[in-house]
Amino acid sequence: MIDFDNEELETIWQGMTAMKKSLPETDPAWKEAGRIQRMIKREQEDPRVFTLPPIAVDLVNRVSGISNIVGDVTAIGGDARIMAWAGKSDYWLWLVLDDEKQFRVLIDVDEAPDDKLYNIVGYCNFHNIQHEFVGEDHRDELGVIGRDYDA
Repeated sequence: MIDFDNEELETIWQGMTAMKKSLPETDPAWKEAGRIQRMIKREQEDPRVFTLPPIAVDLVNRVSGISNIVGDVTAIGGDARIMAWAGKSDYWLWLVLDDEKQFRVLIDVDEAPDDKLYNIVGYCNFHNIQHEFVGEDHRDELGVIGRDYDA
């Protein structure tokens, strides 16, 4: 399907109107022009614009920003409310969306790649994302099991 902006649709509408005036109503071209005009009217009245809910937009923005700094997401869990990134030998970074629709970043300093730790803390500070330094005990609270403990 070809997308037209409103100005282009108006030009097409006027062209179809001019064509219809010059043709008898029994002409197939007259009927086709009418069909095109009805399609344009439907498009203008109900463009069916699809928009994501704000929380989904926020999630995509945060995952994209974090991934730009630390690399691709390694694991997704909790109905996509927990995302994890791999570190030295286990997960080191989690983006968590809590029940109040607030984001927070959890950082395991022991697993963090040395060249990315300060960058992610700076990113969180700049974008006002709550971040915490965590250890093994916090993984159990999240229901997140590290790669080394899956067996």
